[in-house]
Amino acid sequence: DCLVYLREAVDRSERLLVAINFDRRMRRFTLPTVKAHGVILLSTDPASTDRRFDPQQAKLRPEEGILVRLDQG
Repeated sequence: DCLVYLREAVDRSERLLVAINFDRRMRRFTLPTVKAHGVILLSTDPASTDRRFDPQQAKLRPEEGILVRLDQG
């Protein structure tokens, strides 16, 4: 129901997480191997844009998509 993937610059200067929920229900997801704290740059829900992203509480609203710039480190 969700598509979640990571994009990383060749020089590793920037990492972006893309997460899309295709379901009509809220979905939670986990990222066990990625340090994924960051800032939501863009969301289909304007209220989520510019908020901090916490991988321990990762959830997507129905039919929501987000783009997250991950913290360096």
